[in-house]
Amino acid sequence: GALGVAGSLRNAARCWRDAQPLAPPALARGLTAVAAAAERGEGLFAVDTSIEAGTFIGEYPGDRLSEEALLRRYCTLYHSYFHFFTFTFLLSLSNSNLRYPNGLTSYVFGLVGGPFAGPDCYIDADPRFYAESVGEREAVSGATHKMNHATGEAANVRRDVLHLPRWPWGRSRVRFFAKRRIEAKEELRFNYGSDYHWEAPPT
Repeated sequence: GALGVAGSLRNAARCWRDAQPLAPPALARGLTAVAAAAERGEGLFAVDTSIEAGTFIGEYPGDRLSEEALLRRYCTLYHSYFHFFTFTFLLSLSNSNLRYPNGLTSYVFGLVGGPFAGPDCYIDADPRFYAESVGEREAVSGATHKMNHATGEAANVRRDVLHLPRWPWGRSRVRFFAKRRIEAKEELRFNYGSDYHWEAPPT
């Protein structure tokens, strides 16, 4: 009826608005840089100036994969039934959280759920498989896949998971914005979700 049509028009308007290009990511504007992060390899940091709340940090990059393709990718990499079943079980818990299945991969973002969820419900930025195209970091991603996990006040970046129809926009997106004012030299981090578990390597 009329309410259904109105709802469809509202969804279409929201998708059109969400799909519009944003300002260049913070890295392209000289606000952030990738640097060494204690015990966590690399991270994304504010440089010599602060970053204001609401600033666009970037869009999460990576290969769009179905669950089957994702499992096939990592089961080929890890020839172990234990790892296979651990990975499968943890994927079953996915709810738009970054996945860290027993340390096997650090870069898989789940896009499960949402009104327009399609078969390609994971984004994998694992550098063993995915290489950013020329100019992608400066124009789109802003190296957001380098951001580490934090909770509470230390989580100074928020994520927006946008479920967009495959046509005409082609894919859902994950965008990141400054949650609060981020001070110069401060690391940019966000909450990966309740399923995330990480232990520091032994020293």
